[in-house]
Amino acid sequence: MAPSEQPLVLPPLDDEKPSGLLGISSAGEGFERLLALLIILGMSPLLVSVTALVLAAQGRPIFYSGERIGRYGRAFNIKKFRTLALDAENRLRGSVLGARSNLETPLGRYLRVTRIDELPQLWNIAAGEMSFFGPRPTRPAVLAEQGGSIAGVLAAPPFKPGLIGPVQLYMPHGASKRIRYAFLRRIYLSSDVHKLSQLGLAVLCATAMCTKVFEVSRDYVARFSRTRSTSERRQSFRVAPTRPVQVYVADESCGPVYAGKVVDIDDQAFSLKEEGVQIRPGQQIDLVVRAKKSGRWRTYHAYGRVTSVASIPPDCDHGDPRRLVFFDHVSDAGQYVVERYILRKSIL
Repeated sequence: MAPSEQPLVLPPLDDEKPSGLLGISSAGEGFERLLALLIILGMSPLLVSVTALVLAAQGRPIFYSGERIGRYGRAFNIKKFRTLALDAENRLRGSVLGARSNLETPLGRYLRVTRIDELPQLWNIAAGEMSFFGPRPTRPAVLAEQGGSIAGVLAAPPFKPGLIGPVQLYMPHGASKRIRYAFLRRIYLSSDVHKLSQLGLAVLCATAMCTKVFEVSRDYVARFSRTRSTSERRQSFRVAPTRPVQVYVADESCGPVYAGKVVDIDDQAFSLKEEGVQIRPGQQIDLVVRAKKSGRWRTYHAYGRVTSVASIPPDCDHGDPRRLVFFDHVSDAGQYVVERYILRKSIL
């Protein structure tokens, strides 16, 4: 088994001319702003309810306001419901929020995974700073720290940033900047995406987000019903994978050895039934999952390294002894496979 995955090879920069994103006329922008106001009015009961819930659960401030790079490099302040600790932005700087950063609030974790935290950006659209569809705006810290090493990070993008787009539909929150911008360049700026009309993309986004809210709510209810104590509910985020996930461990003498199927998994640990295969800290593992993409079944690998192993007593799991394996990702690509294809954290 390969010790690590090959790094992503990004295409050359050439001229950044995303022509498919520049065709919004002044009349179209005026319509977007009016539509945003109408949606705010129509969704006001939901917005008021979430505002009250955030205030009750987290206190002030209710909203997050952070500087972003807009069209032609003009700075603006993006609006979101607050989902992180108060000092989160200073601690994150140019990095992505890690799966185990402990910066998310309990309510914020739900708001982020369902994307409800993004709804206040309708005000940014109404103000003419953003569009409904387009690449997400870049933080100045990301441009300063990673702009020279990641192709696609633009200091003065010729388009308005968007509330949602293909990157947001297919990328989990925890995907690295490198993965996101590779996806942006290869997928979003390609002509294939623009075969959809704006109306078609709007229907797709609305349907996908409603489905995601339902799926996440169902998973949270199931998770709370499975756990037995408040401490377990706080600490356990493992869920049964919706697709079979097989685990292989590296063996120097005979190569990869099948260790069993994953019973449940989260960002840093998974459990599997005892199969008589030894798993040790420091060992390399391969999580293998098959998923359908573009009508074809494909096999995806997420390589990791075991950090520790613990036994789960039979009386804690309906009489079924299991091992709990903690692991670290060895690449951004492996983390992306776990979050998108195994944990299903992306909208689509």
